[in-house]
Amino acid sequence: MLFLQGKEQKFSQLNFNKMKKKYTKEDKKTIVKIANLIKNKKKLAKEYNIHLSTLYSWISQFNAKKNKNVFIGFKITDEEFSVLKMKCKKLGFEKDISHYIRKVLFSKHISSDNPNGTIKELYKARTTLNKTGNNINQIAHYSNFLLNQKYIEPDFAKDLQNKMSDFLFELDKQKQIIDQTLIKI
Repeated sequence: MLFLQGKEQKFSQLNFNKMKKKYTKEDKKTIVKIANLIKNKKKLAKEYNIHLSTLYSWISQFNAKKNKNVFIGFKITDEEFSVLKMKCKKLGFEKDISHYIRKVLFSKHISSDNPNGTIKELYKARTTLNKTGNNINQIAHYSNFLLNQKYIEPDFAKDLQNKMSDFLFELDKQKQIIDQTLIKI
C-alpha cells in the first residue's frame, strides 16, 4: 500500500466492522459514562465494536459501588409535588424522582428538555461520521489500486493522501465532541 505510506492503520480503524480498536483507559471511562446514561447497552457496544460482556466488565470496573446509605427527607406542598412530577416527566425521570433530584443537585449540566431526542440525534450523527470514515477507506483502497496500476500520478496520490488525512483528523475531532456531549446530557 504505497499510497497510504504508514497511514493504513488510521484509515482501517474507521471501518469498525473489520478491525477492532484498542481503547485507552480514558476511552473506556468515556464509554462507561455514556453507558450509565442510556438504557440500550447492546446498541452502545455495537456502536463501539465491543462485546456486550466487555462493556459490562468496563462498567463494573469503572463504576465503584456507591451505596446510597444516607436518607434525606423533607416535605413539600401538593402544588410543589405536582410541579416536581411534571418536571420529572418532561425530562424522562417520571419513575425515579430521587434520581432527578440527585441529578439537579450534583450535575453541572441540567437539561431543560427530555434528552432522549438529543441523544438519538447525536447517535445518528456519530453513525454518519462512521459511515463517512468507511467511505474514505473505500476511496483510499481504490486510490491504491489506481496508483498500483499507474493510472494516477504519485504527486496526485500524495496530495489526495494529505487531504484525506486532514479530513480524518477533523472527523475524529467531531466524534470526540459528540462523545463529550453525550456525557453531559
